[in-house]
Amino acid sequence: MAVTITIEDIKKARAFMPTVTKQEIARLMAKLCVKVVENDAGGTDVPLPPMRVEDRVSRLQCLHGVLCGWYLNADFEKACLAYKDKDGNTQEREVAFCMSVAALDEWLESHPMNQFERLKKEKQIANKVYDILYDLKAFELLLNGEIRDELEKGNDPAIRIAQVLAVQTTPDSLRETISLWEEYRAKAGVKENV
Repeated sequence: MAVTITIEDIKKARAFMPTVTKQEIARLMAKLCVKVVENDAGGTDVPLPPMRVEDRVSRLQCLHGVLCGWYLNADFEKACLAYKDKDGNTQEREVAFCMSVAALDEWLESHPMNQFERLKKEKQIANKVYDILYDLKAFELLLNGEIRDELEKGNDPAIRIAQVLAVQTTPDSLRETISLWEEYRAKAGVKENV
């Protein structure tokens, strides 16, 4: 089913999202837009911690959910997020302003950005269309920045190295390292403790 954005939809639409709201929504959505992938370490025996990568489909779900839900005040099927409650049971909760994949496909099939471009030619709403698109771009920039921050936190080299060392540091490996160190000190003639 195609979605048509009408002149009346634009007249009723919001043209601005407050900056603090943009920041809060972008920060929450960025967590949904980053997924964890396992790293095989190129076939070596060294276990590597998982990497974080951007989930571009989730990014589209969030971005278009904001356009449709916040700016156009339209209803759509929302994505569900699975989580464990305090009793350990798996629950699902709808995510505000995040389209389900099915809703996203239906929405994108209608080419909403092209519809906005065509609506710029309608003099009675042209300014509002420009305002909506500009404000959406400002939201997208915040979302991109928050996603980048999430990726940098999750893929920090120092933290990843510490994770690898923690996995490889077993009591046996520590005993072996201490033994090698003591053997080296004995060969080198080091007598006092450092």
